[in-house]
Amino acid sequence: MTRRSNSLRDSLNDSTYRGENTFVDKNLRLKGPLRNRKCTDVLFVILFFAFAGVMGWIGEYGMKNGETWKLTNPVDQDGKLCGHDYPDYPYAYFVI
Repeated sequence: MTRRSNSLRDSLNDSTYRGENTFVDKNLRLKGPLRNRKCTDVLFVILFFAFAGVMGWIGEYGMKNGETWKLTNPVDQDGKLCGHDYPDYPYAYFVI
């Protein structure tokens, strides 16, 4: 086993190597890949799309009913939103 991994490792460094000493299963060489393949993660795909749909719905609900401007406006050290909590200064900007 060690000799094989060493020869494989040596072959990776050899620019003239063309795969002469590789082992390929006889059934794979004659018949190709397996014909009786099937999807094994159907439940995961269903759960993933359900999760993505619920997250999309939550995002849409938040955009329609929430105050998303609170997420995008800067905040000063007292937690007041720039341009909203100071109505006399709509373009106020705080550098912290």
